[in-house]
Amino acid sequence: MPASVEPSRTLVLYGDFSCPMCYLASQRVDALTDAGVAVQWRAVEHRPDLPVGGLRHDVNTLPAAERALGDARALLRPGEQLPAAVRALVPKTEAAVSAYAEACGAEVEDEIRRLLFSAYWDGGVDIGNPVVLHTLLAGAFMRGKATSDPIRESGYAVAVTGGPITSQAWRLIRGWRQDWQALGAPELPSLWDGARVKFGERAVRQLAVEVSQAPAPGGLPERTSPAKVGSDWRPPTTVCPPATWVSQVGDPWLRAFRMSH
Repeated sequence: MPASVEPSRTLVLYGDFSCPMCYLASQRVDALTDAGVAVQWRAVEHRPDLPVGGLRHDVNTLPAAERALGDARALLRPGEQLPAAVRALVPKTEAAVSAYAEACGAEVEDEIRRLLFSAYWDGGVDIGNPVVLHTLLAGAFMRGKATSDPIRESGYAVAVTGGPITSQAWRLIRGWRQDWQALGAPELPSLWDGARVKFGERAVRQLAVEVSQAPAPGGLPERTSPAKVGSDWRPPTTVCPPATWVSQVGDPWLRAFRMSH
């Protein structure tokens, strides 16, 4: 069992933003949180081996991608949506995962999660590009509660290398991946309820069951801002980011600070 999950029935969902089943799962997570059911969404980069610029589908990869989307579309329920065609680019989702981790610290994680999924699947946006993500997400981050100056003042939540800005987000990403790997690194989305894990289509079907059994949201206020999905996980204070993180993320902000004073 992952160390950061309490031994009670807590729904924890691991997903990647380039996965159609995960996009469908994300919509069902929204339905659950709207009904007052707490769900922890944790982002993991499913294919860290992809090149920085992502990978464009060709005759060898397109059929499998179309099957995956078709399998997800077959599970659609009223009110849910998925595109009719796959996106040409499979992005390297390191930057998207970094943005989501920073969003947890800024308390805008649900809004950022929805923006990332919608931007890629509905708009075909390259969510692996940090510059594109700044344009897409800056407003949401600046409305949030980030304590990091680059995020709070300018909406810069992802370094040019695709990594996170803060060490707290770096630790979150590390913890999420470790916990997912402790489950056996199953197919995404991976749903953990405190006792067992379901993955892929089974996870999405189980979420449908959870939605059907959740309290009717009729008595809840209409959503005016993203519902907060909390996480009980806290990073250990003894963990230090690698030297590459310090050189790629810490130094540019330090130099900018020195130049402005």
